[in-house]
Amino acid sequence: MRLFLLSLLVGLSIARLDVLKPIVKRSPAAGRPASVGGGSDDQFGFSAVVHQLFEDSTGMSFSEIIDQTVIISGAPRGVYPGGLDLPLDYRACQRYTPAANCSAHNAMIMNYTDEQIIDCYRELRNGLVYSCPLSSGECSALASNDTVEGRYPFDSVGDYTDQCQTELKLGELFSIKNQKMGMTLFSNGSTFLACSPLLVNYLYLSDGSILSHHPSGRCVISGRNLQGFKSLTIDQCNVPDNGVSQHAYCLTGFNKPAIFNSGLVFGQPLWRIQGAAYYFSDPLQSPGSSVRYSRAQTSNFEQYFGYAVATGNLFNKTITNTIISAPIYHDDDAGKTLRERAFIYEDRSIETNIFVNGSSSGEYFGYTLATADLNGDGFDDLLVGAPMYSNFGSPIRTLLGRVYIFTAINNTLTLSKVLQGTEPGGQFGLSVEPIGDTNNDGYDDFAVSAPYEGNGFVYIYYGQEMDESGSIVNTTYQQRINGSAVASQVTDIPSVSSFGFSLSGGTDVDQNGYRDLVIGAYESQSVFVLRTIPVAITNISMTFNTEQVMLQDYDCVYQGNPVACFIATLCSQYEGKGLPSGFSANYTFEEVTGSGQAPRLMFQDGTTGSSIRGPVTYTGPGIPACYNITIFVSNTTISSDISDLLMRATILDIPTDTSPVNTNSVPVDFSASPDIRVSPVTEALQVSTQCGNDFICDSDLQLRISNVIYRKSDPNQLSSDQSQIVIGDTSFVDLIVSLTNVEEDAFNSYLVFDLTNTYFSSATSPNSSITCTLSSDNITQYTCTGIKSPLKSTDPPQIIAIRLTLISSIRGNEDPFDLVISAAIPEQQRNRENDTFLSDNSMRRSIAFAAVSSYTLNMFFIPNTYTYSGARPAALNNISSNLGDRLSLRVSLRNSGPSPYRGYLNIYIPARKPSETASNYYYYPVKLAGADNNLNCASNLNPNNYNTDNVQSSGLQGGAGRRRSRRNLSYLTPKHHNALRIRQTEEMETTFNLDCQATPMECMLIQCNVSLLASGSVISLEIIGFIDERFFQGQTTDYNLKAYVEGDINDGFTVTANSSRDSTANMMFVRMVQPTGGGTEGSFPYLYIIIPVVLAIIFIIILAIALYCLGFFKRRKKAKKEQEEMDPYEDDYNPNDDETKDSKEM
Repeated sequence: MRLFLLSLLVGLSIARLDVLKPIVKRSPAAGRPASVGGGSDDQFGFSAVVHQLFEDSTGMSFSEIIDQTVIISGAPRGVYPGGLDLPLDYRACQRYTPAANCSAHNAMIMNYTDEQIIDCYRELRNGLVYSCPLSSGECSALASNDTVEGRYPFDSVGDYTDQCQTELKLGELFSIKNQKMGMTLFSNGSTFLACSPLLVNYLYLSDGSILSHHPSGRCVISGRNLQGFKSLTIDQCNVPDNGVSQHAYCLTGFNKPAIFNSGLVFGQPLWRIQGAAYYFSDPLQSPGSSVRYSRAQTSNFEQYFGYAVATGNLFNKTITNTIISAPIYHDDDAGKTLRERAFIYEDRSIETNIFVNGSSSGEYFGYTLATADLNGDGFDDLLVGAPMYSNFGSPIRTLLGRVYIFTAINNTLTLSKVLQGTEPGGQFGLSVEPIGDTNNDGYDDFAVSAPYEGNGFVYIYYGQEMDESGSIVNTTYQQRINGSAVASQVTDIPSVSSFGFSLSGGTDVDQNGYRDLVIGAYESQSVFVLRTIPVAITNISMTFNTEQVMLQDYDCVYQGNPVACFIATLCSQYEGKGLPSGFSANYTFEEVTGSGQAPRLMFQDGTTGSSIRGPVTYTGPGIPACYNITIFVSNTTISSDISDLLMRATILDIPTDTSPVNTNSVPVDFSASPDIRVSPVTEALQVSTQCGNDFICDSDLQLRISNVIYRKSDPNQLSSDQSQIVIGDTSFVDLIVSLTNVEEDAFNSYLVFDLTNTYFSSATSPNSSITCTLSSDNITQYTCTGIKSPLKSTDPPQIIAIRLTLISSIRGNEDPFDLVISAAIPEQQRNRENDTFLSDNSMRRSIAFAAVSSYTLNMFFIPNTYTYSGARPAALNNISSNLGDRLSLRVSLRNSGPSPYRGYLNIYIPARKPSETASNYYYYPVKLAGADNNLNCASNLNPNNYNTDNVQSSGLQGGAGRRRSRRNLSYLTPKHHNALRIRQTEEMETTFNLDCQATPMECMLIQCNVSLLASGSVISLEIIGFIDERFFQGQTTDYNLKAYVEGDINDGFTVTANSSRDSTANMMFVRMVQPTGGGTEGSFPYLYIIIPVVLAIIFIIILAIALYCLGFFKRRKKAKKEQEEMDPYEDDYNPNDDETKDSKEM
C-alpha cells in the first residue's frame, strides 16, 4: 500500500517537492461550535505564506530554524474563537462610551452586553489572520495591541473620539463586517502584509451626512517581528474627487502586491470603476506615499485594470518592469472588442504602450501574473494565467484554463508556449507561482494549480533552454501533486478540496537553498507546505585493472573453480547546496546483456547474471569515494560468447520514509537524505581468448548426421523398421548429429534447420544442455543452442540428438522429407568462420514414410451342423414359421497393424445353386448385424421380403416361431469348427457340396468397404439367416455348404505383411430317419425321466416302513422320556424368564 501511495504521489522520479512528509495546519475553528466562532466556513487557507522571524540563519540548527518559522494563513470569514475570553483590547465587538463631542456618531456606537458581543462575533465574520508555528500544532489568531490611527490592526473599530472632526474635514468610520481580513497575505522575510479589501469606509461631511460608504479596503504592514503594525491606505481612496465617490471602490489589498526595489506595487481593479495600480516606495516607513500607474490611450470603464500585478526584468537586467493586468479590457470601438490585456511598464514610468493580449474572450487572461527566468538567460520571462479559458469547439469543454508564457526576443515579448488544462471545470492557471530552481539545473521552475480538478491538483513545470519549437518550458509536467493523495498522508485531515486555490513559493522553510511551496485549500480549512528536498549532483566513474580479459587466464577461484577475473574500481563524488558535510547512499554495478544473451559475470557474494550493490559513504562535497569490486568471468566451459563485456554503474536514490504525519508532527530534516541526481556510467571491457595475435577466432565447424533412429510412442522402444517412418509404429525420429571444430575456438555455436509442420509438430533435444526453439519470425525454422562454448579443436566431437515429433494425421502416402541441418556461429566482432570453411557445415538426410498393415480374416457358422427329420407344417408369412431353425454366419477382420487398414471384404454365402427354384434355399440370409461406421456393405439379403423386425443378432430370436427351434437354439454357443463331424442313424445315400471358394459365381455376394480400421482393432459382422426346411423336406441327401470371405487393402500405398486374405466356413445338413413306431418329430422321451422318479419314490416309502417295523422310532421316544424323569425341571427353566419377570416388576 505504501509503495502504491509513493508512486501515486511522487509520479516521475525527478520530482523535487516532497509529498510524503508535508507540513500541515488546520483552522482552529474546524470542529468547534459556532457560538464561540467555530464552523467549517471560515475559509482558512484562502491565502497563506511562510514567515521567518530571523534575519540570518547562519549558525542556526534545523530545530532552531523551525522554532522561529510560522505559517500565516488568512481566514477571510473567520471570527475570534473564544468570544468573551479574549482580552478586551483584542475584541472586535467592544463596549464603547459615546463621545459628547462627536454627536454625529452617537447612533453608531452602542453599549453591548456580553450576549450581544457573542452575537456580534457570529454576525461580523470580519476575518482573521492565524499564526501557526512549525514547532507546534496550535494556530492562534494574529493580534496586536498596537493601534493604527486609533484602530487595532486586524479587527477593532477603535476609539472614535479622536476621529470626530468638524469644519470641512471629513470624519471616518469603518465597517469591518465581512471586510475579508486575511484575503491577501504577503511576506518577503523583512515585511509582512495582511489586507482586508472589503473594509467599508464611511465618509461623512461636517454636518454628519454620509458622503459615501464603499469598500476602499485596507492593509496592515509590519516588519519581520510582526510588531508595530501600520495601516497602509491609498490617499485617493479616502477623499472624494469633485464630489464623485467612485474612487472609493479601491479594494486595496484585493491581490498580492509585487516587489519593486524596496517598495510594493498594489492593484486596485475598481478604482473609479476603471481600476488602477499604485506604487509605494517605502510602505513600512511611509505607508501613505504612493504613485499611480495609468493606462495609455484608454478611458473605458470596467476594465479591472490592476486585477493582478507583477514585476521583473524582462528586457534589461538593470531596469525593472511592472506588469499590470486588465482581464476584461476592451477597445474604445463601438463594439467594445474584448482584448484581455496585460500592460508592461518600464521602471517607474506611469505610461506605457507595451502590452500582451490573450487569445480567447472570457478566459480571464491576467487573472494571475508571475515572472521567472525559465531559460536561464538572465532575463525574466512572463507567465499569465487564464483560468476561465474554455474550448467551445466539439465537444464543448468549459473552464479548462490556460497559462501563457512570454519571453523577450529582440526587446519584444513573444509567446513561447501555452499550457492548457485537461479537465473541464479544473480552472488550470488559477494560481501561478515561481518556485526557483528546484532541480538545480540552472533554470527556474514554477507551479500551476487547478484547484477544481477533482479535489485539486498542483502541477510542477521545469524551465529549459529554448528548444526548436521556441518553448522555454518543458511542456511535460515533472510532478502532478494530487491533493487527495497528499491529505491521505495526514492522519488528522479527513479530506481536502480546492487544493491549490492559493500558492506561495517565496520562502525557503528549512534554509537549504531551495524554495518551498505553500498550498492553500480553503474549502477544507487547511494549508500544506511541501518542501523541496535538496539535490546531490553526483558523478560516477568506472575503471578496470586490465585492458582485456583473457578467458584462459584462470587467475581467481570462484566457489572452488578456477576462473578468469578482473577488478572494477568505482569512484563517486557530489556537489550541491543545502547538503550536509557527508551522507550515505548505495551504488549498483550490473552487467548489460543483450536480448537472449546469458550473463557471464559473477561476484564475490555469489550474485550472478544481474547486479551487485554496495554502500557509498560521502565525507564531503567534491571528495571522491572509491570502491574496488572483484568480478569473475564464467568458466570457458560455460561462457556463451567473446563479445565485449558491457557494464553499467550508478548511485541509487536514498530510500524514502513513507510513514504518515499529522498536524502536530515536527518537520523532519531532509539534509541527510538528499535526492541523487546522477548519470549512470557504462564501460566496455574486451574479452579475448587464445585465437592468435589478432584476437579473432577463425573457426571451422564440421557437421554430419551420424545416425537416424526411429522410435515408438514410448521413446525407449525402437520402431520395428529402422529404415523409414512406419505409420502407426513410429512417433519420434532422432537425428544424431556430430559436430566438431578443426580450427580456432568457436563461441556460441548453434544448429539450425527448417522443419515443415506438415509432417512434424515440434523439435526438441534429449540432451539436457541443448535447447531448441522456434524462430519468432519463421514458423518452420528451429535453432538449437547450448553447445559447448568455446568449442576447441582439441575437444572430442559433440554428439547432439535432435528429436522430431511426428504429427498424428500422417497416412503414409507422403513424399520423402529432405531435412537439411546446419551448424553456425553468431556474427561477432572477434569470432567468425571463413566462407571457404562453410561447405562442411550442413548435411542433408531424406526421411521416407510407409504404411504397413497385417490383418486376419475369420468366418464360421453358428451352429455348424444341422440335423433334420420329420414333416413340416403349412407355411405362414413369417420367417420362423415359414422357414426352419436360425443359422448365423460370423465374419471378423482383425488388423494387427501397425498401420491402419483401408480396403474391402467380399463375402460369398452358399444360399442356393442357380439351378434351384427361386423359392427354395438351403440357407436363407435375412440381415446384417454388428457393422460399425467404418464398414459399409451392399447386399441382396432377404430376397423374399420376410418380416425381419423381431430378428436379433447373437442367437436371440423374438416373435412367434416353433418352440422346438427356439429351444434348440438357446443351447447353442458360438464355437469355431474347422471341420464337420456328424453321427448318423443311417448311412447317407449321397452328399451334395456347394463350395463358394471354388465356385463363387454360384453363391450370394455381400460386398463391404472398410474405410478405416486402426491397428489392434477388430470388425465383426454377423449375417443372420434361417434353414429353409421346405427344401430339405423329403430329402435323403446330406448337404455340405462352404461359405467364403476374401479381403485386401486397396488404398494404393499401404503394404500388407503376414496377412490372411480369405477364410471359409463349412455347414453340414444331415437327414435323420426315425425307427418304425417312433414318436413325433422332435419329441422328447419324457418316460426316461418319469419312470426313474417313480421308482425312487417307491423305494423311499418301503425303506421308511421297514425302519418303523424294526422299532427305530420307538427307541428314540423312550430315551427322551428317561431324560425328562432324571431332570424334570430342565425343560421348564428358561433363563429369559427371570429377565421377563424383572422387567414386569419394574
